[in-house]
Amino acid sequence: MASGDHPPKEAIIEGWSPIKRKLKAFSKKWDKPILFTEYGFQSADGATWNHWEVDKSEQSINEELQADAYRATFESLMNESWYAGGFLWKWHFDTGYGRQKGTEWTPQHKLAEQVIARWYSKMN
Repeated sequence: MASGDHPPKEAIIEGWSPIKRKLKAFSKKWDKPILFTEYGFQSADGATWNHWEVDKSEQSINEELQADAYRATFESLMNESWYAGGFLWKWHFDTGYGRQKGTEWTPQHKLAEQVIARWYSKMN
């Protein structure tokens, strides 16, 4: 999607462009909207590119990138007619999970949680 430790939100949005073109064509071909069964970002440097290579040490914690990635994703997808929504990865039923502020995928108790809440509140 967008490489680098912390690409700007605009680069993440641009990274969605080729993906959106393919998804739109697929949706049109089958005349069906697309539901993402899973989407999310780690709170770590480099989380918008090759997530399997992300350094999970405390030095790489980057809540701002996680928040920017969600913001860019919502700005890129929410107004697309073919986009049916999606399920966040990873949300825990244990409401205390995520308070340790690591590089985990959960947006719970992190800056990204506020971004998600704002976007979902617009949907009412």
